[in-house]
Amino acid sequence: MALRLALIATWLIYCPVWHGLAALATEQTADPLKSKIIEMLASPEQSVRLAALRSLARLGDYTDVPLLLQKAGQADTAAERQAAIEALAELKGDRVNAVLVAAMDGAPPAARALIVNVLSERRAVEAIPQLLARADDPDGQVRQEVWKALEVLAEAEHAPTLIQLMLKARSEEERQWAERAVWAACKKAGDSRQAAAPLLKALEKATAAERCVLLPALGRLGGPQALERIQSALGDADPQVRRAAVRGLCNWPDATVADRLLVVARQGETAEYRSWAVRAVARVAPLPDGRPADQKFALLNEALRLAERSEDKQLILTRLAAVRVPEAVQLALAYCDDPQLGAAAQSTVVALAESMAATHPQLCRQAMEQILPAIKDVSLRQRAERAWRRAAGAGDGLRRP
Repeated sequence: MALRLALIATWLIYCPVWHGLAALATEQTADPLKSKIIEMLASPEQSVRLAALRSLARLGDYTDVPLLLQKAGQADTAAERQAAIEALAELKGDRVNAVLVAAMDGAPPAARALIVNVLSERRAVEAIPQLLARADDPDGQVRQEVWKALEVLAEAEHAPTLIQLMLKARSEEERQWAERAVWAACKKAGDSRQAAAPLLKALEKATAAERCVLLPALGRLGGPQALERIQSALGDADPQVRRAAVRGLCNWPDATVADRLLVVARQGETAEYRSWAVRAVARVAPLPDGRPADQKFALLNEALRLAERSEDKQLILTRLAAVRVPEAVQLALAYCDDPQLGAAAQSTVVALAESMAATHPQLCRQAMEQILPAIKDVSLRQRAERAWRRAAGAGDGLRRP
């Protein structure tokens, strides 16, 4: 981090673009209050410098961008750096974003990443063309910030360009950043049919390698046409395409494919696929979509039965807390003494008791009495005791705490 900040400081001193921008900052201001605030930035007291940065966020304008970039790059503490970044994000005026975009030219990677982050915070939609151009930046950190910004700023009209850039991703991690940005842009088109259209079109002439990138992204959007393409790809002769299709199915946004996921969880050709599938069921089963709670519980119960890894079982037990039925309490109780799963199970039982104490007081009181002696976490134990008192009060007419 120190090296990155030093690079930013060096750039601010020597970069030609910086000198052009710095000229803006030296313009004489008729506002004596603002002049005083700028003087305070040189104070030896950090509290004074922080107050000055926060004040400049409200009173500053585009001419203060270079100064704030300099303060962000040369800050002695994380608090000052953050205050300078927040000031950049809050500056008012039409020219601020243009000055920030111009400042990226010739800047070192850390400074470019910082500016991209600020543009995202400012919701600078006019900077989208420049951000798209920097999606292939030579620095990985800058590319990550660009994709994060595009996830926030890009519109449906940018989806085809984003898809082409996603196909050029340099790593699996970068592909996932790009995938989220593509998903966010496509979702702004409206319903699932319209949202999936750019990816479906890209799939028409895609190579096998490109299909491996497109199918997981398509699954995030859902819809009947997407399901048809993914279902077809599940039977592809290329194992990598099949893998991408499984990933697409596991990325599905709702529980409409839960039965298909359970099939993969039972019969998936690899342990990896089976793990993906049970985790996907755990994700979608409790979603609020109008399905009755007993159906949600049945899905989680089956996923827990099929899960092979402790990590997957822990996830399912955690998600069980959102399904407020007596069977969920009983299922979680059965795992409270398990050496690997006990902590997750206890937490779920307490969460369920907190939400069900009024409707199922006897069950919740008995559940708390069963697990309280074994709870070691102080905070969880306090929650369990409060849940027990609520359940006791609801069931026996006792006075609630």
